[in-house]
Parts: sequence; structure tokens; C-alpha cells
Amino acid sequence: MSLHRRLTFVSAGAVAVTVVGLALAAYLLVGGMLRDQVDDSLRGAAAITDDRIIERLPTRPPPIPREADRIRIPGPFLAARLITEDGEATRQFGGEVTFPTPAAAREIARQPEGTLRIIDAEGDDGRSLRLLMKSLGEGRAVVVARDTQEMDTLLDRLRWVLIGLGVAGVLAAGILGRVVSGTAMRPLERLRDAVDHVGRTGDLTRRVPEDGPAELRDVAVRFNRMLERLEASTNALDASARAQRRLVADASHELRTPIAVLRTNIEVLQAAPELAGGEREAMLGEVDEQLQELGGLVSDLIELARGDEPLPALDDVRLDELVAGEVAWARRHGTGVQFDVEAEPTVVDADSERLARAVRNLLDNAVKFSPPGGVVEVRVADGVISVRDHGRGIAVDDLPHVFDRFWRADGARDVPGSGLGLAIVRQTVEAHGGEVVVDGAVPGGGARFEIRLAGATAPTAVS
Repeated sequence: MSLHRRLTFVSAGAVAVTVVGLALAAYLLVGGMLRDQVDDSLRGAAAITDDRIIERLPTRPPPIPREADRIRIPGPFLAARLITEDGEATRQFGGEVTFPTPAAAREIARQPEGTLRIIDAEGDDGRSLRLLMKSLGEGRAVVVARDTQEMDTLLDRLRWVLIGLGVAGVLAAGILGRVVSGTAMRPLERLRDAVDHVGRTGDLTRRVPEDGPAELRDVAVRFNRMLERLEASTNALDASARAQRRLVADASHELRTPIAVLRTNIEVLQAAPELAGGEREAMLGEVDEQLQELGGLVSDLIELARGDEPLPALDDVRLDELVAGEVAWARRHGTGVQFDVEAEPTVVDADSERLARAVRNLLDNAVKFSPPGGVVEVRVADGVISVRDHGRGIAVDDLPHVFDRFWRADGARDVPGSGLGLAIVRQTVEAHGGEVVVDGAVPGGGARFEIRLAGATAPTAVS
């Protein structure tokens, strides 16, 4: 059975049970009230009967009462009879109804004065009666009867009215249950449609309206959050795939030149073994240079390919010592360039190998664009590594592309390199939760790059 149908049956059943229960309670309540009214009238009649005839009771049963002996008792369809403990009627009052003397009345007559009991009985003509039996003491009792036909008729009408109302209530409950279940199911149906749409089309932009009851609204909110995460993950995967495809395409383009030059030089060396020594040495040197450039390009590509890999367990790294080591490497390879270094002892959580590669790329970039005899300023403090050169700076139009892969400014085409160094810097820094920024027009000339890492602390002991 579907949830929709179950909700319909449950809600309709609940309303139906409530309607039937209320109808039954109303019937019993009204019936009890009417019965209490009849009993009250019987008690009143019994009291009047006591006051009027108790002193007129004969010592022996009289003959059948004459009309003159009858005493009128107030109230509809009431009659009273005085009996002895043997069940003999000594006097009857009123005459609207006739009834046999019940055996219970003889028992009441033997009880102490004031003992009272009310029972249902049947008259001589078959009509329903309500009898009150009260002991008068000395083996005598009074029996007061009242016709309950009016009450029974009223209860019958009420019963049929309540049955009709109950049937109408059950039908209304069924309709109401279907409406309620439809209202309750509407958010679930929208959720089902959204899931089906996503499953059929793969469209993760679909959202479920966040309305309805609190529980279903919470389900819709959670489902939308799940879709948002899936959409973000899918977009990230798509972006990664596009980046990888672009990287492969760019790498293929960049690799063509050194490979073509290498092939040409090798073919020349193979075809002309009689080349003079100087020419042969120059060509071999060019081959070696191209091999180094190719090796650097492959190394950079491998580093970029690691961008999607999570960082290994991070260690406490002395940032000032790491930068000092990379500056020492740059001094050995940066002929004619001076380094001005100021570093405060600083500790960060990092992958020392990858962070060192990023710092080396920044230093290498500064060396490339520094004039002969220029100064590269290096500063380390509070998790910030600043590298400034005194070269020609970076044009405003070129700033948004500085960290793009394989991108080179028009004025930097003649500078050796693959165009991947700064892209590796940004990738590495962002993997560490930091950021890298550039100021392309520093007062006094040149450009300044800054690596900003979070969570820097001072070492507990400076060696």
C-alpha cells in the first residue's frame, strides 16, 4: 500500500473514530439525562403519594379501587400502587398505566422504611415502564410507574440522527483524509520529482521548494544541501578535467619546440660527423640546453599534476630556515644578482618540499627579471614571505594572468622558462590554505610577490 493511501486511511480513520465516539457519547449522555429526569419525576411522585395516602392505608386490602378512590398524581403517564409484603395491592393512584407488581417490590416492602429501588419493567399493554419502589415500613411499599415511551421515541430519533451524522462524518472524514494526505504528500512528491529529474537528466541545479510541515521542510533543506554539494563537487571535477585537458594541450604545444630543436640537432650531428670541433661542441651545448629546458618543463608539469592530491601529513617548518636555504641555492645560480634577506624566526605547518619549490620559483622569477647587478629583497615575518625585484615591473593588463599556466607577458618572451613557475607557486600556497599576491608597480621599480600562510608562530627556541 502506498504512503499516500496509508495517510488517507489513517487520517480518515482517526476522524471517523472521533465522529463515532462523539456520537456515541452524545447518545449516552442524552439518554442518561432523560433517564435522570424520569427518575426525578418518579421520586417526586413517590413523595406526593406518601404525603397524601400514607395515613389512609386500610388495615386489609380493599376491593378493586373505585374511581373515587383514585388520587391524581402530577406528571405524564404516572400511576402509583400501594402493596404489602405479600404483593397484594391495597390502593392504586392514577390510572394512566397498568402494570403487574414486580417481585422486587415485595422485597422492598420487607426492607426498612425509606429503602428505594428503580427498575425497568413492562406494562400490561406491553409498553415500557420505569418503576420506583419505596418501602413505607411495616411491610408496606409504594410502587410508582411512568411510561417511558416518549423518552424511548426521543432516543430512537436521536439514535437515527446520530447514525446519519456518523455516516456523513465518516464520508467527510474520507474526503478530508484524502485532502490531508494529498497536502502532506505534495512536498514528498516534489522531492520525488526532483530526484527523478536529477536521475534522468543529471541536472544538479534543480531545487526542491522548502515549504510544508517542519519535518518535510527539513528534508527538503537537507536534500537541497546535498544537491549543492554534489553540484559543487561536479563543477570542481569538471573544472579539474578541463584544467587537465588544457594542461595536456598546453604541454603538448610547449614540448613541441624543444623536442623539434633536439631532433634537428641530433639529425644534424648524425648526418654530418665531419663537423669541425667548435661547431660540434656548440651544437652539443645547444642539445644539452634543450635537454635541461625539457627536463625543467617535465618537472613543472609533474608538479602541476600533483595539484589535486591532498597534502601529506604536515610538519612544523622553520620558514626562515627554509627561505635561507632557497636563497643560498639562488645565489649559486643567479649570477650578478645580490640578495638582501631579513628573516624573523617563524614556524608554520607545511609540506617543506612543496613549499620550498614554491619559494625557489619566486626567487628564480625575481632573478630572471632583475637587471645585472640588481638586488632581490627577501623578507620573512609572521608567516609572510616577500620577494621583490627591481626590474621592469608588471603591466596592469598583465596582472590578472601572472599566475596562469604557460602564460608569458609580451615583454617576457625572450626570458627562458616554461611559464609554469608562478602557477606552481599559487597552486602550492592555496593547497596550504594561504594566498599569494603580487604588486606589479612597487615604488622605486620592480614587482613584489608575497606568500601569506596562516597559523604562523614563533619557535619555542631559536637555534
